[in-house]
This record gives sequence, structure tokens and C-alpha cells, in this order.
Amino acid sequence: MRIVQRSLGLSSEQIDRAVRTVRLQDQLDKKVRNYSLGMKQRLGIAMALAREPKLLILDEPTNGLDPAGIEEIRGLMRQLADAGTTVMVSSHLLGEIDKTADMLGILSGGRLLFQGTRTDLFAASTPDVLIETPEPQRAEHTLNGRVTGIEGTTIRLGGIDEPDTARAVADLVAAGAPVYGVRRDEQSLEDVFMDITSGGRL
Repeated sequence: MRIVQRSLGLSSEQIDRAVRTVRLQDQLDKKVRNYSLGMKQRLGIAMALAREPKLLILDEPTNGLDPAGIEEIRGLMRQLADAGTTVMVSSHLLGEIDKTADMLGILSGGRLLFQGTRTDLFAASTPDVLIETPEPQRAEHTLNGRVTGIEGTTIRLGGIDEPDTARAVADLVAAGAPVYGVRRDEQSLEDVFMDITSGGRL
């Protein structure tokens, strides 16, 4: 941290504030080679924070950390954001991003395919419709090519909107196929990411 201070012409107050922000003030007498991976991650963030940036860009900040370390870095990112620093995180760990980000962006093939809130992102992807019926084979025959999969007593219809769902249910009822339930499949951020990037939907 003192090397960073001298290299960038920073004050001791800036260094001390950065170290306290990442809660390393009690570890300054240890050699860096004896730091845990989580402590090294926090040290790297402190080096960036010493300049008091308005924008902090982190690449895979939780990579390789244990659950406690992940939660610690996650809390630190929230703390920085609450204090007014814009924190941009690049990561392939989409479940982790889903727990921390206010705004999401999806890059694929060098193109920005999406930018917006989590709600906006999930609205851009249409989850499959699942219909519960005790006669899935009959339902598949009735829907004539619209069924994309059968799992036990559940038939799957991919990428259809509400009017198409209503028509499918009406067709089943008209054909005498019992319908016990209709619901949208639950989607994770990974599911939506794969739908958007592989399907070229945006």
C-alpha cells in the first residue's frame, strides 16, 4: 500500500481509509505471501480504492473464494455501492451476479446483447410452459408438434406467449385431454443467459 501511495502521490489518509474500508487494518504486519486468497482479493480492492475512484471495475472478485470469503466480498461491494462508488463486476458466475447486481449486462461475441434490470432481463426471455396432464401422449398428439418435451405427466411447450398458451389449453380441453395445471417453468439467470446468447433473441 505504501508503494501505491508513493507511485500515485496519495496521502496517508487515503491509504488508511482504503485499508479500513476492506477491513485489513489488523493484518498490516503480515507478509502478503501469508495472506489468504480472500485477504489478497481485499488487498487488491484496497489498492484500487486508495485513489477514491468513482468507478471500480472488478474481474471475477469472488473467484476461488470459500463461502465465507464470497460473502465478505459481496458485502464489501454492496458497501462501496451504498457509499456512492459505481462497482462494475465482470464474472461468469451468474448466480453470484444475480445476488449482487442492480443492473445487468450480457456480452457475447463482442456485442452487448442486453443492458437493464433483472426484471427487464427476465422479461426478454420467454420461459417454457409446463402443462400437467395424466395423458401426456394424448396431449402431445392433440397439440401436433407444439410439445417440445415430456417429463412424466408434464408436457413442455417452448417459447410460447400467453395467447398461444390459452389456445393450447383450449385445444386440450376440446379434445377431452385432462388439464391439471398450467405454469411457467422457473428460470435462473443462467437459463436466461443461455436463451438470449444461443437463441439470438436480442
